[in-house]
Amino acid sequence: MLHDAAHVQLLRVEQVLSPEPRVHYINHVFEVPSNATRVTLRLSFHKERLAQLFLSLHGPEGFRGNRMNPGAKGDIILELWVEAGAASPGGVPGAITQGEWRAQIDIERLEETTTYQLEAYADSAPPVQLAAPPPPFPDDHVARPEAGWYKGELHAHSIESDGRYPVETVVQAAIETGLTFFALTDHFTISQWQKLAPLAAGPMILLRSCEITSHQGHANLHGLSDWVDVYVDRPDWSMNQAADAAHAQGALFCVNHPFSGDLGWRDHNFDWSKADLIEVYHNLEGPNNNYQLTFWDHLLRQGYHVVGVAGIDSHDPFMGLHRLGQLVTWVYADELSRQGILNGLRRGS
Repeated sequence: MLHDAAHVQLLRVEQVLSPEPRVHYINHVFEVPSNATRVTLRLSFHKERLAQLFLSLHGPEGFRGNRMNPGAKGDIILELWVEAGAASPGGVPGAITQGEWRAQIDIERLEETTTYQLEAYADSAPPVQLAAPPPPFPDDHVARPEAGWYKGELHAHSIESDGRYPVETVVQAAIETGLTFFALTDHFTISQWQKLAPLAAGPMILLRSCEITSHQGHANLHGLSDWVDVYVDRPDWSMNQAADAAHAQGALFCVNHPFSGDLGWRDHNFDWSKADLIEVYHNLEGPNNNYQLTFWDHLLRQGYHVVGVAGIDSHDPFMGLHRLGQLVTWVYADELSRQGILNGLRRGS
């Protein structure tokens, strides 16, 4: 254990990863001391072709954040830190509790051998003090009391996962585009919610959403109140159970881009009665959208009540196929509110 007055190394691991045998997750546990005010993870590895490793942090009370950089090549470094009042992108601020913490490496795709180094640190320096605690999310906010057709985006990302811009920039771009509701569906994490809260009482309804990014397919969860365990590639936790957990919060489960190659839907044990929505048009998928429409028709013919929606899957609200506003989902809602939009989506209006 390396340490100085305020900085202690709690874990250092180096391990070789190969494509075979296939492994979904690798977990490393470490003990956080009582005087810690910040916990930091640092994962480094080298990528030439396809080595997608994601990093998440879990404390005694549960999930504390996720980091990813799927498009980069060469020497990759993922860093994630959390403390009481602040966190790195992807991290969830909160109390640093003494006890056993866990670092999880998600081996999303691996087609080459690579060596990773994982380090964990604790700091005991005074944490960042916010001028004021973040406001609670205004779930009851009504932007417009009248019934009508409202247009929005149900699939977008910020720097809290693999998007290019901060939460505030993405939301402002959505407002300027004329959207009336918006879901920031960052992969794995809910760190975007705290940054959305101060913006959520404005003219545009913001949904608390999150994207499950599994090895068997992706799904957006809309209308959450708490984080749902998105790591479904485990024998004891499946996509069906994650859908049940989302429904228990009154949220909606949306199957994303089901024919998107390696990122398409391959969960053959999924119970389609648990799907509320499905992306029948995805702005990045081109000809694959023909298959998505056909599959939606197949589900409807089998009697499933699955509502078709669209998504840009924007990672850059200003550029190319990712630009917000060129594709929208229209919803007829009794009012422009969080619950109004969720109810409209749920009933297929």
